[in-house]
Amino acid sequence: MGVMKGKRPATIKATTPNLGVEVAYRKALRHLLAEMHSDVLAEVVVLYGQHRPGIAQDANLPVMLQRLFQRLTSSWYRRLNDLGPQVARIFAKGATQHTERAMMQALKKVGFTVSFNMTERSEQAYQAVIGANVGLISNLGVDYFQGVQQAVWQSVQSGHDMGTLSKTLQERFEMSRRRADLIARDQNSKAKAAIEKERRLELGMTRAIWQHSHAGRNPRISHVHADGKEYDIEQGMYIDGKWIQPGEEINCKCTSRALIPGFNA
Repeated sequence: MGVMKGKRPATIKATTPNLGVEVAYRKALRHLLAEMHSDVLAEVVVLYGQHRPGIAQDANLPVMLQRLFQRLTSSWYRRLNDLGPQVARIFAKGATQHTERAMMQALKKVGFTVSFNMTERSEQAYQAVIGANVGLISNLGVDYFQGVQQAVWQSVQSGHDMGTLSKTLQERFEMSRRRADLIARDQNSKAKAAIEKERRLELGMTRAIWQHSHAGRNPRISHVHADGKEYDIEQGMYIDGKWIQPGEEINCKCTSRALIPGFNA
């Protein structure tokens, strides 16, 4: 008589971060940067051009530029203090709604109908997403203006013409825009991971199976090795010396399939 093999525990289909949420967040960040850059071009470049002849020996220009930078940064930091929380809340709301809808659809496919209400833990996860992104939005502005000031001072000291300065400022802008794109992509994955974790725990799910995306030209070997392994949802998977959730690391596209307690496939 043959030995009966144990049945596999039933799992819920893995969900992925919503591309639409990422695109909307990326557009919002790019819009803020474009407005900053427009202000810089409208004021800094114009002032620089007016003092172009003998610019390296112009004693008044550094003082005027310093005052201009103080005014621009002060104005923009105040705007970011106001706009940052608004943009972050819109992003967090979109990420939360998508994650919950995706989870409900995945559960419905295996015969479970659920609805989500805001709980203390899910509220904490939601607020944590907002807080993290408020900080990132603020830092995006700070980094941009620091790069602009550095580029301008270097141009003053080197006596560069306005065309050279404009090109350098455009390069700085492109660098900041790439950073904004990374923030949108990375935070979308992180938000989904955080919200999904709390909602799973609320439903009584405690275990999941790590699922590597098999995407990207240079995958993390440690994440590839984690593929198919079971882990504790509360704690995460121990990878590279720390406990993490799928999608938490920068550029990580891994997901997971939650095990349904008491059900076999």
